[in-house]
Amino acid sequence: MKKVYHIHSDKKFIYDSLSFDFTDYDNTIIYIGNSDIGENSSIFPSIIFRDRVNTISKIADICYDAQVVILYDLNDSKIALANQLPNNIKIIWRFFGYEIYGKFVNQFLSKKSKDVISKLQTEKISLFKKIKISFKYRVKKCIEQYFYKYDFDRTRGISRIDVFYGLFREEYLMLCKMTDMPKSFLEVPIFKSILEIEEKFFDSKNKNLIIIGNSKNIFNNHLDILAMTSRYRKYDYVLPFSYGIESNYSKLVKYEAKNQGITLIEDFLPYAEYEALLDVCSAFVLNATRQMAIGNILIALAKGIKIYLNSHNLVYEILRERGFVIFNISELEKDLSSGHISLTKEQRKENFIVYNRISQEYTSDDFKKCFEVSIIN
Repeated sequence: MKKVYHIHSDKKFIYDSLSFDFTDYDNTIIYIGNSDIGENSSIFPSIIFRDRVNTISKIADICYDAQVVILYDLNDSKIALANQLPNNIKIIWRFFGYEIYGKFVNQFLSKKSKDVISKLQTEKISLFKKIKISFKYRVKKCIEQYFYKYDFDRTRGISRIDVFYGLFREEYLMLCKMTDMPKSFLEVPIFKSILEIEEKFFDSKNKNLIIIGNSKNIFNNHLDILAMTSRYRKYDYVLPFSYGIESNYSKLVKYEAKNQGITLIEDFLPYAEYEALLDVCSAFVLNATRQMAIGNILIALAKGIKIYLNSHNLVYEILRERGFVIFNISELEKDLSSGHISLTKEQRKENFIVYNRISQEYTSDDFKKCFEVSIIN
C-alpha cells in the first residue's frame, strides 16, 4: 500500500487528485487555506490547516510515513515543505502554470496588453496601500524563516523535487530552456474518458453564443478579442470573470465588455453549470500565448465546440499535431463576418474520434505504470 499525501492550497483543483484513485494507494488530502473545502472533502480523507505560522512543520510531521508527497502548484509554503521533507520521500510537483509563467509575464502578452499595462503602471499606488497588501504575508514569512528556520530557497526546492507532473512533454522541454526544472517528467492523464459517439452529437451547433477566455487573468489578452467583438454585435458573448485577481487591467476589460453589452460571469460557476453553459455554446476563444485553461478546452472538445487558440500558444500546435481540428485566432474575424462559428458535422466527428484514440493511448493503468517508474528512478 503506497502512502500518498496531496498538498493543496486551491480547493477548486482538489478533484485533480482523483488520478491516483487506485485500490493499493492510501491517499490523503492536506488542504492549506482559510476556508472549508466543502463537497471536495469526500474525494479522499482530508486534513485542513489554516494558513498560519508553522503550518508547514506540522504538515511535514504528518508526512513522515509517506512514500510520495504531491505538491499542487509551487508557492513559497510548498517550497519550504519540499526543503523540509527527508530525502527518502519522493516529491512530485503538479504544475499549474503561474509558478513559472508569472515570472515571464511580458513574453506572453499581446502588444495591446503590453500597451495597456505600460499605461496602467504609471498609476501610483500609495505607500500605505503597498504596506497594507504585503505586511501580513511578509511578517508571517519572516517569523517562519528566522524562528522556525524555514528554507524558502526556490532553487533548492526545485532541486529537491523528483518529478515534474505536467500536461505535455513539449511544454516541459520548453520550460527546461527557460529555468531550472526537475529532471523527470510525468504526464497528467487529461483524456480520461471515452466519449460516446452518437449521431446526434455530430450535428452542427448553429448557435450564436461565444465564450471568451477563462478568467480575469491578463494572460487571456482579452482586449484583442474585444476589439473584434465590437465590430460584430450580432452574437452573444460571455466572458468568464470569476477567477483571478482584481486589477486595473481587469477593471478595464470589464468596462469594455459591459460597454459592448457582453455578459460577464462574476460568480464562480460549479462544474455542472459551466457544462450547461457550453451545451448552448458554438465557440470557445482563448487568446493566451501560454498553456492555460486546458480543462475548459477539454470540455469544449468533448462537447463538439469550435475552439480558437493563439498560434503562438504551444497548446495550439500540440492539439493540432495530435489530430484535433483547432482554429487560429487569426481566423476568428473572418468567421465572425461569415457566420461560420460552429464546427461542421465532419469536424465534430473527427474531434470525437481523436479524443477517444488519445484516451485509449494513455489509460489510467498506463498512467499508474509511468508514475511508479518515475518514483522508483
